[in-house]
Amino acid sequence: MNFRTCIAVLLTEALWLATGAMAQSVCLPAPRLLTTMPMGAQVGGQVEVTITGDHIDGIEGLSFSHP
Repeated sequence: MNFRTCIAVLLTEALWLATGAMAQSVCLPAPRLLTTMPMGAQVGGQVEVTITGDHIDGIEGLSFSHP
């Protein structure tokens, strides 16, 4: 690749990156879990859990990553 081609490629990439940096960013509020009730239950049983928090409208499920 010659010198002019390298410069053209670098300028094109720099322009592409600058355009992406100026694009509007949409930041939605992150959901925040405040409480879960009840705080515990019998092992192997079923329980209905009530949660409260910020920005959790329309939540249909809650997944736990630790038993």
